[in-house]
Order: sequence, then C-alpha cells, then structure tokens
Amino acid sequence: MNREAAIALLDRLHEAQNEFYAGGSGAALKQLLASSITWTVPGDSCIAGTYRGLGEVFDYFRRRRDLADQSFGMKRRDVLVGDGDRVAALTDGFATIRDVDHRWSTVGLYDVVDQRITACWLLPLDQHAFDAIWSGARPSDPPAERRWTVVYDADCGFCKWLLSALLRWDRAAHLHPIALQQSEADDLLQELTPAERMASWHLISPSGERRSGGEAVAPLLRVLPAGRLPAAGFARFPRLTDRGYRWGAEHRTQLSKCVPSRAKRRASQRVHQREHDRQTH
Repeated sequence: MNREAAIALLDRLHEAQNEFYAGGSGAALKQLLASSITWTVPGDSCIAGTYRGLGEVFDYFRRRRDLADQSFGMKRRDVLVGDGDRVAALTDGFATIRDVDHRWSTVGLYDVVDQRITACWLLPLDQHAFDAIWSGARPSDPPAERRWTVVYDADCGFCKWLLSALLRWDRAAHLHPIALQQSEADDLLQELTPAERMASWHLISPSGERRSGGEAVAPLLRVLPAGRLPAAGFARFPRLTDRGYRWGAEHRTQLSKCVPSRAKRRASQRVHQREHDRQTH
C-alpha cells in the first residue's frame, strides 16, 4: 500500500471513530472494519485485551466512549508504510475523564485487506500513563462507608443485563456489585442458606443492613439520581413489587433468552468493569 492510500484510509478511520466516540451510530466505522477483525490493547487497564470480531471490537469502542463520556478523540500525526499491507500510524489521543483532561500518543499497527482493517495492535508510547488514564479509576468515588453492595447471580444473563442498566444510571458509583459465586458474598450472607442466597439478589447498605428480592427495589432506587419518585411508587405497593420480582426471578432463564447476545456481552463487561473499579480502591 502506498503512503497516500494509507493516509486516506486512516483519515477515514479516525473520522469514523471520532464520530462514533462522540455518540454516533458507528455505521461508517463498521464499513472500514473486516468482520473477522482482531484488535489488541496491551497493558493492565480495564480496556486491555484482545477483541475478536466486530461485536467484541465495538463493545471495546463503546467502553472507551462511556469511560470518556463521549469526549474521546484522535488526531493522526504520521504514517509509515512498507512493501506489504501493514501500516503504522502515530496518533495523538485526548479525552476528559472524571473532569480531568488527558492526552497521550500511540502507534497503531494495522493490517489492511481490500481497504478494510483486519487487525490492529495498539502500542502506547507511555504504557504506564496510558493504563492510568484508562484504569476506570474514579477520583470522586464515594468512600467505603457510602457504598451499597449489590450481590447478584453471575450465571444469569438477564440479571447482569438489568444490573448493567442500574450501573449505567449510577453515575456517582454508589453501587458495587459482587457475584454470588464469590467467596466475599458468602461472608456477606452468612445468615442465609445457600438456597436462600441463590434465590434472589441482595442489597447491603453501608451500615450492613441487608434487603433481598423485591424488598430491595425501593432502597436501591433511592440511591440513584432522580430515583426517589419511582422508589416511592414501589415502596407504596410492597406486596405487588415482591410478586413482580418473584415472577421475574422464577422466569429469568426464559427472560434471558429475550436479551440479545451482544447486549448481554456489553452488560457483562460493564458489570466486570465496576467490579474492577471496586477492587482497585
């Protein structure tokens, strides 16, 4: 590939990425990526990993977009080409994350076939600084005494999908998920039998008070922004709330089948990211 063609392709790629990171649909970006694409990000941050296929790669893009609250952008600096179809691009990135402005530089190694990217290896010039920027750490995280613990079933795709929606709502990061399958959950739920633990989700307040099933709905909503009004509605009808919760819990396997696989993957990544944030604080 000659240098002019490589620059034109990478400029289209960066323009499409910037449009997606600003909240766009990603339709133009998808046209530039092969269906079998792999995208590799080194390091120890919460975006590090190897992503295979359009679904996983777009989940990775969404994660960066969400972490940067749609402020992430890129600007090409230089491009190197050789005799084959591999292209190297020096790129500057910038984003405002948790009200802090960040800038960094990376070298992207791209494999290109028929004007589509088939693979990318991202190489930060300062790996330590890059990991710190994308660690998912929140300087404004509430202290431990103000955190609410949500104990959930990690084997339930529908449960994680609902929990992911709550975590997205929870901008202040008051909620901290712990899977029922973790030993930490056993310590938190010592007074319950194994069957009782797995029968529902559990909400534990900063003071250690536990509520389970439908009883936990209203207290959880009160923690969330603008959640007091719906919380009041659920609190007014506790029996109906509990019956509704029980019905959902009993049919969660069937309900999980109604959630698209891609949505469940994104939900799982969001939940795991919040768990990672909790473990690093």
